[in-house]
Amino acid sequence: MSVTRDLIAANVRSHARRYVATGVAVAISMAFVLASLTLTTALTTVLSRSITAQYQGAAALVSVDPRIETDEPIDLVDLRPTIEKTTGVTAIAPMTFSVLEFHKDSQRSTRQMSPILPEPFFQPSLVEGKMPTSNSEVAIDTQLAQTLKVTVGDTIDVRAAYSSERYQQVTVTGTVASALSFLPTSYATEGAISEIAGELRPLSYLVAVDAQQGTPSLEQQNALVDALREALPTHPALEIESGDAARQAALDSAKLDATTTQAIIMVFPVIAVAVSLIVVSTTFQVVLHQRKRELALLRTLGARSSQVRRIIIAETLVVGLLASVVAVLAGATLSAIGLWASGLAISFVDAVTMISPLNVLVTLALGTALTLLVGVRPALGVARISPMAALSPIDEAAAVSSRASWVKFIVGGLLTVGALAAMYVGAQNESESLRFSVLLAASVVALVGFLVFISPLMPTFTRSFGLFGRSIVSVMARENTTRNPGRTSATGVAIVIGVTLVSTMLVGAASLRATLDGEVDAQRPLDLTAQMREGELPSDVRSAVPGISGVEAVVEGRFAEGILTKTGASEAEKAQEVRLSIVGQPDLNIVSHSPIALLSDDEVLLPDSFGVDDGHSMTVCVGEDLSACREFTATLSETTPYAAMISEKALLELAPNAEVNRVHVKLAEGADATQVQSDLATLDETLIVEGAALERQMYTRMINIALGMVVALLGVSVLVSLVGVTNTLSLSVRERTRENGLLRALGLSRKQMRRMLAWGAVFIALTATVIGLALGVFFGWIGMLALPVQVETLVIEVPWLQLAGVVLVSLMSAVVAAWLPGRRAAKTSPVVALADQ
Repeated sequence: MSVTRDLIAANVRSHARRYVATGVAVAISMAFVLASLTLTTALTTVLSRSITAQYQGAAALVSVDPRIETDEPIDLVDLRPTIEKTTGVTAIAPMTFSVLEFHKDSQRSTRQMSPILPEPFFQPSLVEGKMPTSNSEVAIDTQLAQTLKVTVGDTIDVRAAYSSERYQQVTVTGTVASALSFLPTSYATEGAISEIAGELRPLSYLVAVDAQQGTPSLEQQNALVDALREALPTHPALEIESGDAARQAALDSAKLDATTTQAIIMVFPVIAVAVSLIVVSTTFQVVLHQRKRELALLRTLGARSSQVRRIIIAETLVVGLLASVVAVLAGATLSAIGLWASGLAISFVDAVTMISPLNVLVTLALGTALTLLVGVRPALGVARISPMAALSPIDEAAAVSSRASWVKFIVGGLLTVGALAAMYVGAQNESESLRFSVLLAASVVALVGFLVFISPLMPTFTRSFGLFGRSIVSVMARENTTRNPGRTSATGVAIVIGVTLVSTMLVGAASLRATLDGEVDAQRPLDLTAQMREGELPSDVRSAVPGISGVEAVVEGRFAEGILTKTGASEAEKAQEVRLSIVGQPDLNIVSHSPIALLSDDEVLLPDSFGVDDGHSMTVCVGEDLSACREFTATLSETTPYAAMISEKALLELAPNAEVNRVHVKLAEGADATQVQSDLATLDETLIVEGAALERQMYTRMINIALGMVVALLGVSVLVSLVGVTNTLSLSVRERTRENGLLRALGLSRKQMRRMLAWGAVFIALTATVIGLALGVFFGWIGMLALPVQVETLVIEVPWLQLAGVVLVSLMSAVVAAWLPGRRAAKTSPVVALADQ
């Protein structure tokens, strides 16, 4: 046994360089697995902490289920006095928040604001200052303080978000630690929030009792629940439960959401593992094929087939275990740093504690097991070869069976055709959820089937791309890619997977962005509209708007105060007349992203809730004495934001001195809508600035953030595939030492040797990249068809510049991957190379 152990150790040491690519591929993918597991564990931990803090000190929860509709709705605000008077109750707190807009100079930000809760409920962690005690004070989180560039003692303006109300000035009395999860991060008294955003009407109340150490016992909780049920009226929507039960229900719901998130996140390390398995499998096949003579010598010296098999499997086990240990160390370190830097962990020590020992063991076991799994088949194949056959000259091309290639070709073709048929059927389905499920499943099968189908053809395609090279170096590189078809295929397929997934995301993101922009432009075609809350737009504001950076075009809009009545209205109807702003419609196509139909001079546009029929005759009167009147035909609209709109020409005929009360703005290409809105708002504090550009920019930012995260995650798979390129070239250099030495002896320079290997890498990468891009465009299109959303026009957009970037990065990475093997080949002298056995 000791002889076998010594032999295994000696083999691992002597062939360590050949196993480097295997170890690197396994280490990268397993480190990614551990980092992903740690991230999902951390998210669950932070979410659990947040929920636990939310229910801190609660002995009972009284809530109303909004899903239950009854003839007599119940309002918790009306029940608050009864709850407070219930025996044993020491404190009560609403579970609610308001969304407010904070403003300071040119800076704006939207935040959730929660009322300050009494003891023993959750108390935010103060960083500086004190908590508010009056209705003119607030405590804001540190991130908001940095955004607004304010400190304790400064004043800021606050109002309800997405409203046109006037700002109220408040004083910042303190800053609190930014919440790690979903707890509101700014705080004020209940009275302050009610004054700013309206009366708080919570759907839940936390209720506390006098408890030792702030944590009520189970008996106290049950007693309070019984007392509340006796004191409060019985109602189908009213729910009363203990604090522990409410907290546990929230935790269970959060864990369900966390499980879904974990499943989504783990898709990416699974892809990286799949790519690494291709690299590892190829490495083992080639290395063991190169060691046939060595293993045959063991057989001739008396080693049995089972002993050779055990030696190879043991080597595989050692390589997998060592690579997994490296993965755990690297993954744990990077995970801890990432959690600490992102703020998910309070400190580096806290980050380390979030790395679950179970996740570490799973990573170790998974990395070792997968390496062993892909190494078993080559080991079994080599062990079955007789000594005489193994000692015969090595035929590289024979490494891939022609029969196996045909089997792959046929099976892959059948899978692909079947999946395409399923896609066609699924795309016709009207059920959004079913269409999404069918297209998703069919896409996975189609990708796998096509990879199997294209694998035997990869060397032929690679050689075809190499035909563009005319120099002797590129010709030799082209022929080298076909010397071992199996190795070229495996390397190319690994790159195809990475490029396909990245380009799919790029095409899908560009198409989704274009589709959403088209929907926004069709329904809300104007970028921004700046309008006075009341009255005329000051002349200095009108003259300043065109000069603001990012503004491309401006159209002014006029209005006049007047009344609108049905033609021939009765005296009773006339008595209910209400003065309103009659808005003139200018030609907005100058600033519009889609055509806007202009009103005729005898047409008045009304909201469909106005209470008249389409085509009804209406009378518009304007002026101080309402003497200028004219009849119009009503046209109803679901989307008009105005009470009444007529053509600008008709308005000026009725009111020649109609005032300008708004400007419609079109943004320049690439302008920051939020910044332009902020710049416009600083022109006058009563100016309301709204528009579709903000919505469009929000969609773009969300898509870009998601795309950046996905591409970064898929980048690990691409990195592993490039390790495969390095591995292919390194093994090629190793097995062709004599051939390379002969080329050097015949006059090939070191520079030409490096270029030959670089050209070989480029041919493989270029072939795989072109195939991957084609698949990416196709699957991006299928992904848009699968989206479970209703849109008027589905736009498929190919981001040519980004895809060109993918090609450039792929080719540059291939050249970099070829650098080390090329350097090694160029350093070997012809004499040493020709003497190599």
